[in-house]
Amino acid sequence: MTDLARPAAGKAAPQRADPPPASAFLLPRVYLNRGYLVVPEGEDLAPATDASGEPLDIFDVADSFFGRYHGIYVVDLDGVRSGRPQFDLLQEISRGQEMWVDAGPRNADQVMDVLVAGATRAVVSTRTLGGLDEIPGILQITGDFALELPVREGQVVFRRPRENVRDPRSTVEAAFSEGVPTVLLDLSEPPVDWELVRGLTGRGALYVSGNFGPEAEGMLRSAGARGGVFAPRDLLRTWKT
Repeated sequence: MTDLARPAAGKAAPQRADPPPASAFLLPRVYLNRGYLVVPEGEDLAPATDASGEPLDIFDVADSFFGRYHGIYVVDLDGVRSGRPQFDLLQEISRGQEMWVDAGPRNADQVMDVLVAGATRAVVSTRTLGGLDEIPGILQITGDFALELPVREGQVVFRRPRENVRDPRSTVEAAFSEGVPTVLLDLSEPPVDWELVRGLTGRGALYVSGNFGPEAEGMLRSAGARGGVFAPRDLLRTWKT
């Protein structure tokens, strides 16, 4: 389960200051689209298949990952793109295990909906959230969330084009100063700027998301990150049912 206690209504969530773990907290990232497990291929989505070309079952994949890693990271594309998360499916997948879910919540109520659906931590992203000024409202009801900051071409992507804070360093500092318990820095553009990560890990509980595999655990640890969200593409390509 999540390592953040949910505060009583009306009270801000306390910021944790736990020391980094001996091993990095790893979560494989999986994508759901209209009830199916998919793999992003550029701008398109391809069905996730095993080595023989058969579609992969999300429950089989989730159970396997739950047994091998700390949990899973689910991107619900229905929620991100259209604001209609697949709550019933998310509840079936979680089974009480560690599960971070990005379903594109726009406000505090939608964050709670994701948690009620079985997520141990809801992911809110600047690409769907109105702005950092939404954070205090979320903190009033829960601390079980992570703020994703997608970095593209050296700048943080915001839904609102006139958002003032865009530099990754100042945005991370602003997030932690607002009381955000966990920041997920999305560095999907290769190569990962590990020096940037190393310079930010002292600010608070920082995790890194990228197109790296589980072998990046050593780099995550050496940079001081609490953990990472990785792309399990090689694992899915060689899957045998």
